[in-house]
Amino acid sequence: KKGDKELKRDEKIMHAIVSGEKQLIAYVDRATDILALLALKERFNLDLAIAGADDAVVVADQIAKAGVPVILSATSNLPQSFDTLHASLENAGKLTKAGVKVVLTVNGDTHNMYQLRFNAGIAVANGLPYEQALAAVTANPAEVFDINAGQIQVGKEADLVLSSADPF
Repeated sequence: KKGDKELKRDEKIMHAIVSGEKQLIAYVDRATDILALLALKERFNLDLAIAGADDAVVVADQIAKAGVPVILSATSNLPQSFDTLHASLENAGKLTKAGVKVVLTVNGDTHNMYQLRFNAGIAVANGLPYEQALAAVTANPAEVFDINAGQIQVGKEADLVLSSADPF
């Protein structure tokens, strides 16, 4: 509370983020903006994930050192603005190689989620190791979003898919 006044909704949200009760998922592409977020994470000990992140490869070492996961589309390959000059099909592989936890997603709305396995295949074709691609659509999102799933283990929830060919 602020004195005796009730906090406004946006103040409650900011308090929950700064206190660590809620995760901050920041949609940002430009490397300088990513560095500013990493500084905020350090200063306030935020539970931070970066989404979009087309220029993340420029600051991949800093992201890895901060332990911040990146949520990206494996098909983001053309700059849409000066903020996304480093968009590339190779970004998922480069970030993973630098030690960044990658979560793959799809461009657009959730109705395109059926394309996720194809996007993982595109990432594999462009340098993301197969095992890391599988983790980027299973274990990594579960860990980033604190869901008791994503791995075949005792005590974890799971839906299993059997495939007679490469699922990607």
